[in-house]
Amino acid sequence: MSQPNASNGGAEDGLDMNVGPAWAKGYTGKGVVVSILDDGIQTNHPDLIDNYVTFAVALGGRQRFSNISCVLHCRR
Repeated sequence: MSQPNASNGGAEDGLDMNVGPAWAKGYTGKGVVVSILDDGIQTNHPDLIDNYVTFAVALGGRQRFSNISCVLHCRR
């Protein structure tokens, strides 16, 4: 990450999620796909710009989540 998380009280950049032990075991996150559900994303941020996808592809032939499903299911 190029900026530390301001809300973490100034923890060392990149270690604010306590990932050091996982990295020490060889876990890198390579091949992992992450979804960020946020309307305030900075799409041109250096950490995201090369990997940002503006749409989601339904794997397995059907879309499991959408804005409609959130409205119907998240407000219960």
